[in-house]
Amino acid sequence: MCNNLYSLLLQYFDSPKREDKSRQEIELFACRYAITTLIPVLENRVYNAEPEYMPKYYELWEKAYAFAGRRSLEHFILYMEMDMPMQSRVYTNRRNVLRPFVFYLNKSAFDPKLQYIEASFPPRIW
Repeated sequence: MCNNLYSLLLQYFDSPKREDKSRQEIELFACRYAITTLIPVLENRVYNAEPEYMPKYYELWEKAYAFAGRRSLEHFILYMEMDMPMQSRVYTNRRNVLRPFVFYLNKSAFDPKLQYIEASFPPRIW
């Protein structure tokens, strides 16, 4: 079940360009669906499933994070830190500080208005 749904999502993500939408819009729509619908539903199923089905839902939840991580930097970082011990996680332990930076880094990759990132530092910083 998990591998079939994951391969279906990957086929949708890697589908050829359609006439009505550009490829980037198709990819972003698929990732938006995974983030807004699939991951919350699977989290709910992991907690409320019977014990024999729980590992399958958890595996599918991990694969949904891997799928969403193809276009979402936050989900990619969370997926990479899933199996790490809590003490060595970087983003999870500092989420309230790093989340705005991750959001705008992800947005700069897909928003044509944000092509350049400028920063002002004191003269002796470099």
